[in-house]
Amino acid sequence: MRKMFMVFLILATGLVSGCSLLDGVNQTIYYVDKATKHIETLRNFSEEAPQMIKEAATNADLKKELEVELTVLKEEIAAFNQIETPALAKDIHQKIIEKNNEIETAINEATVNGELIIEKIENSQLFQLINDVTRLMDQIEKLGL
Repeated sequence: MRKMFMVFLILATGLVSGCSLLDGVNQTIYYVDKATKHIETLRNFSEEAPQMIKEAATNADLKKELEVELTVLKEEIAAFNQIETPALAKDIHQKIIEKNNEIETAINEATVNGELIIEKIENSQLFQLINDVTRLMDQIEKLGL
């Protein structure tokens, strides 16, 4: 009976550690997916926004659309900053949060009384900051291995 109990205890311990390991892998995969989507959102914005900004200087409707996109971008940043991060990704997540906060600051500084000032967004570091985040993609992809 004692041998049977020991075998059961060993199997149960192995199963519990296996589940824990599987949870860690699943969390990492989930994080890599979310981080990849976040960076892709930033990258898409940085590709489309320069032309939009130029045209928004003379087109009030496009300026409103740009303001909406910037608001959505800030919401995306806030949501990403709050996601649960696996231990393996803590450092990279912190780097992304720091850059996200700088991006949000650049957006806020280009807005006066709720209105986007085109010259301020053109002269901001917004696109350089987004580029800094996209360069972290290699590190994120390594987490998925």
